[in-house]
Amino acid sequence: MNNMKKAIQKLEKPWQLKEYGDIWFRKENKLWMIKETTHYVFHFEPNSIDAKEIDKIAEKAEERFAQIIRCLQVPKESELGVDGFKINCFLYAEPQNAGQVVGSGIDYGAPMRGEHMRHEECHAIVKKLVGEAPALFNEGLGSYLMGLSRTSQPPVINTGVLLALEKKELPSLKSVIKTNDFWRAYNERKVDVYQIGDSFVAYLIESYGIGKLKDLFLQTDYNDNDIECKLEEAYQKTIESLEQEWHRYLKGEK
Repeated sequence: MNNMKKAIQKLEKPWQLKEYGDIWFRKENKLWMIKETTHYVFHFEPNSIDAKEIDKIAEKAEERFAQIIRCLQVPKESELGVDGFKINCFLYAEPQNAGQVVGSGIDYGAPMRGEHMRHEECHAIVKKLVGEAPALFNEGLGSYLMGLSRTSQPPVINTGVLLALEKKELPSLKSVIKTNDFWRAYNERKVDVYQIGDSFVAYLIESYGIGKLKDLFLQTDYNDNDIECKLEEAYQKTIESLEQEWHRYLKGEK
């Protein structure tokens, strides 16, 4: 286990980790083994499966980091402050702590590996580089980058969203563009808003480039109730116009 701290570190406070920045974690006071790489600090439990496979886990994570950075078209990491940036990953042996992103850190329970890790890493990296936009864009970009970094090919048209459009069951962008409305629609389970976010973000990137979307992220925040106006400012088009273009994109129309 190269570059791994051999000593077991006990956190001085139950949920605070000062060593890697002003990041707060809701953690119980427990013992962790630590392996540090260029862009990650992995915290894992002694005598766990993760402890046995930590070198492979770390290698794969760095590969994913490089893929995500390429997808975001970051020319030099130092230009956007990625140099020295570490993602704290807590690898739990049990599943109950899976899949939570707190600050610049991520909790991973035992079953939450692979694609789920990639999605949450996208969130952590995007948050560091350009901040957070409301959930439609935040989850959409996470899903888009997850697919693109996995395949290195543009995503295919989302058939679920297209089917909802054809059946006239696709909600308007206005109804899900604010974070609270997005999660209300998610909880109602009438439509997969993750797919909507993924599809709309794919349309914006493939039609206008990722630069405009990154600018939008820089100008807004996760709970921004003025997101509709900022979207129109970023793209110089009304939300209704962008929605019509997106629908034509879904149908394969020019």
